[in-house]
Amino acid sequence: MTKRNSCWCCGGREISSSHRLREMMYGTREQFEYLECAECGSIQIDNIPQDLGKYYPSDYYSLQANNNLEDVHFLRSFFRSQRSNYMMGKISPIGWTLNKNAPDYFPYPWFWFRNTSCSSDSPILDVGCGHGKLLATMREHGFRRLEGVDPFINQQISFPGLTIHRKPLLQIAGSYQLVMSHHSLEHMPDPLRYLDKMKSLCRKNGYLLIRMPVLNASWSIYGRDWVELDVPRHLWIPTIGGLKKLIKKVGGLSIESISFDSDSFEIYQSELYSKNIPIYDESGKKTDPSMIFSEEELDAFQRTAKDYNKTGKAGRIVLIIKNIKGGGDKHE
Repeated sequence: MTKRNSCWCCGGREISSSHRLREMMYGTREQFEYLECAECGSIQIDNIPQDLGKYYPSDYYSLQANNNLEDVHFLRSFFRSQRSNYMMGKISPIGWTLNKNAPDYFPYPWFWFRNTSCSSDSPILDVGCGHGKLLATMREHGFRRLEGVDPFINQQISFPGLTIHRKPLLQIAGSYQLVMSHHSLEHMPDPLRYLDKMKSLCRKNGYLLIRMPVLNASWSIYGRDWVELDVPRHLWIPTIGGLKKLIKKVGGLSIESISFDSDSFEIYQSELYSKNIPIYDESGKKTDPSMIFSEEELDAFQRTAKDYNKTGKAGRIVLIIKNIKGGGDKHE
């Protein structure tokens, strides 16, 4: 790679190959050059579009208005927080009783929070959260100190226990037990700078939760048709090795666990791209895979995704990272 395009993951400057990739979410098929690092195998866009915002239209999925942010009654919030604390491994007789009689319906994995030493009172920041679908759900379940940041939302969102800032991550100050990035880091240029910022916001012995695409089995199979490329919104996609090198460059971080959470979407939508079928057609209607594939085929895609998760071949990684040297404590 040239000096201007040195690998954002490992710093390597040699290119092993380049890839002409196309925008397919909205089916514009506009092409962009991505460079593959000879050292770690990660890829990144050669030239970032000057008007990147046009690739995030008002109907972009994470920017949809969230209608799930109504006020939550104090007692309801209290009881739900007790159940959440129990689900996160805390001792809570009330939570145990509630969960036994009214089973938990939280739609996200509890290990995200259980393995990061969180409780319902922990300060948590979600980076690139859009209008806060995850945060709103957490608030419904009794979490009380939630913040998000996303520069692309229309305006700041404020409710008791939840604030979503309309500003760049680099302008955020605070101290958090958990700093999350759910498929947002790959949208940021120079990820070392942003990952270092996330670390600076995280307390000593706090955690980072990073979910993002990685070059793995589906990249090898589908190439330019792999849905997780999401050209040009994904400015870079690492290999697992490249991602580890990036984290090591930040310093003071310890990877506590690595898992994978792909589903059938990674498979069936890549299959659709290989048939030149985008996610959204020209009218803005989302493609229904059940109109293209049989029920048996869709079941097979789901089994493949589960196998990829189990064997570490999936294209979506989940990292839980401990901040062993601190950073955010000075903001307390």
